Amino acid sequence: MKWYSRRILREWERCCLWGSALLLTVLLGVHLAALLPQAEAAPLRTVGGKAVASYLNTDTAFGFLEARSGQSEPVRNPFAFSIRLPKPPASPVAPSAPASPAPTAPAPGVPPTPVASPPGTTVAATATPAEPPAPAPLKRAASILFRGLYRGGSDRVRQIAFLSTCVTPGGAPQAVVLGEGEATAGVTLKQLSPERVVVIGPTGAEVTIGIGQQASVCLE
Repeated sequence: MKWYSRRILREWERCCLWGSALLLTVLLGVHLAALLPQAEAAPLRTVGGKAVASYLNTDTAFGFLEARSGQSEPVRNPFAFSIRLPKPPASPVAPSAPASPAPTAPAPGVPPTPVASPPGTTVAATATPAEPPAPAPLKRAASILFRGLYRGGSDRVRQIAFLSTCVTPGGAPQAVVLGEGEATAGVTLKQLSPERVVVIGPTGAEVTIGIGQQASVCLE
């Protein structure tokens, strides 16, 4: 044993060379063994289970992610407003009088046949009908319809009323907008509320008109 130890110590360079060559051979064999084709593993088999129903329509589920082509939502003006006013009541239609038959004119050249009176009677003289009295002149009046109300304003709330006025006789209807204290056609708006308005005429008579209603104010 001592002889081997002394020989290795004496020829240590040769021992290191042979050890390195042996280690290199082992590593080369391991590398070549890894390059050899290996047997393919058998595929794993899965046991068939119950099919799970899908409640998602994949054709249209993600349609909201697609960009819209040529479609734009309308932009609304935040300062625009609309007022829905009640319809004015329909005026009643007077029934027409039945037409009286026209009298038959006698043939030309033939005198009218006198009506014979029965014997023993005296024909009274025809009395001239009296002229009917002249009709009294119609008084002027203003027909007012309360159509609606608008309330707005930033610093102070302002109310205005939408009215339809018509002066009779002979006047044409027209739409007006009045605030409290303002006048039209001789009628002054005295009081204003969402349910009714109070107007006063030239004679000092006050008339209350509900929304959607119509009233007449005397001007004389």
